[in-house]
Amino acid sequence: MKQTIIHSLILAGRQAPSADNSQPWRFSHVDNRITVEYDTERLAGLTFGANEPATLLSLGCVLENMLQAADFIGVEVGWYLEDELSIGNAVLHLTIPLDCVHNEYETELTFSGHPLFDRHTNRFPYRSTLIPVSIMPDINQFREGTARIKLLDTPKEIKAVAALARQASEVRFQTQEVHEWLAHSLRFTRQEAAKGDGLDIATIPLPPGGALFMRYIMDWKWMSRLNRLGAYKLMAALDVKPIEQAPIIIAFIGGSAREDIINVGQLLTRVWIDLNSKGIAVHPYYVVSDQLQRLLVGKVPAQLVSQIDKVAAQSAALLDLQEHECLHMLLRIGYPTRDPIRSKRLPLEAICNM
Repeated sequence: MKQTIIHSLILAGRQAPSADNSQPWRFSHVDNRITVEYDTERLAGLTFGANEPATLLSLGCVLENMLQAADFIGVEVGWYLEDELSIGNAVLHLTIPLDCVHNEYETELTFSGHPLFDRHTNRFPYRSTLIPVSIMPDINQFREGTARIKLLDTPKEIKAVAALARQASEVRFQTQEVHEWLAHSLRFTRQEAAKGDGLDIATIPLPPGGALFMRYIMDWKWMSRLNRLGAYKLMAALDVKPIEQAPIIIAFIGGSAREDIINVGQLLTRVWIDLNSKGIAVHPYYVVSDQLQRLLVGKVPAQLVSQIDKVAAQSAALLDLQEHECLHMLLRIGYPTRDPIRSKRLPLEAICNM
């Protein structure tokens, strides 16, 4: 089966990672231009907004996938960011040569020939086996614009990152808005997961009865009551246990301007694809970055602000953050103990005006 270049690039973009697998984008194209923008109609109020860093990171991930696919096909692609200030929406435009618009090639080359289609999240435990030092220098060489990475691989550094994540996670489980976003994203049955978006509960390592408990506490009424008994501490401890046992953590750091964050998304995806292609598992943690961002815009509950203030100061010291820099993502990496169930993707008709 053959497909056009534009169709192929959109398929590549669709494979990008996003917060809770929300896939917040909508693709469209006119002539030789592909446009990617936030799908307000489908997602408004249900997850991160159009102009929030988590969404911009995802936009950068989409861009990286499409650029890598174009390079693989042998097509030179240009891109630019249109700033829709009236709606607070960053719109990404990619242009391809007019003489390539209707070119076709074999579909199977897309799916079997490029590792971006094999990139995935693995939330399960990792082996204690150390990653060879021959691999890590390669990772250190990745750069994109102002975006950079910092490797954290000593026991002291891992412990410090886990402490930050625990504090941030405790606040997350005490914040109604964030909790309800998570509740909306979880898919508890095969039928729900088959829709193609959200977090399939089967991708999360839970103890026996864990899925039933998660379904119960997704109702904020019950979670808020259990929090009086310290449930948020238990949930945070379970959330960060994998970090405590991680062989290596990678921090992704960059500026706070829109294009800076998109650069971080590109770098994040590039490193992620590379690691997975080498058999190294990846598990993203956004909780620290999310709480730091919520602190900046005044969305942390008043009684918990001092806790996130401490997270901000400690993360800045640990990561050597400069005045203009932010932590945008943490990746736990290591050799997997099992193959995970992989997140599905929405059908093209749900995310694309073709």
